[in-house]
Order: sequence, then C-alpha cells, then structure tokens
Amino acid sequence: PAGAVVSMGSSPLWSVGGTPGPSETLTAPSDQDMIITDVHWSNSDGHWLRVDMLLSGAPVAAFASDNTSDRTEVSLKSGIRVPAGETMTLNFESYYGLANSRYTLSGYYAQP
Repeated sequence: PAGAVVSMGSSPLWSVGGTPGPSETLTAPSDQDMIITDVHWSNSDGHWLRVDMLLSGAPVAAFASDNTSDRTEVSLKSGIRVPAGETMTLNFESYYGLANSRYTLSGYYAQP
C-alpha cells in the first residue's frame, strides 16, 4: 500500500449508542469513511429486537434476536463501510417498544 489507511490521528476509534428511536442515523465525516466493526444491542423486557441498516436507502445488514435480556453482540470480520459524507439509517423495532432497549455501534475511521 502507498500509505496509511487508518486515519483521524492516533486514535481512529469511534462509538455511538444509547436508547434507540424507531430510526437513527450515522453520518460519516466528509473526509473519512466509517467502518462498523461491532454491533451490540439488548432489550430488558426480554423480547425480540431487530435493527435494519440501510445505506442510501438500500439494505446492507439486519440483525435480530429473540430474547435480548442479555446483550447480543456481533463482531464483523471485515466490517461495514459507511463512505465519507454518507449517512447510514438504522431502523429499530421491538415487540413492546424501544424504551427498554439499548444499542452500541463501534468501529474506526479510515481514509476513503
């Protein structure tokens, strides 16, 4: 390779999360790609929780679990790329609503 592909200084890591609404967005900086490496979610009601991930309106991934009272984790081997300046939409759905749900996405920034 002609140079470094991981960027944003000495710590290119990022994470977002919290209590989801029905739809959340994740926008990559205009000069950096965001690579999603880990997805975590839970619902303390113990019912199913689903997240659909869309990029430019097209589905790129979906994750669900039936009993989410324990945290569910997905570690992606190669990651999901959100190109520089683009927005990923996360659509959440749960049987009894999202008030008792939590999520975290984490990854790193990379040069486009």
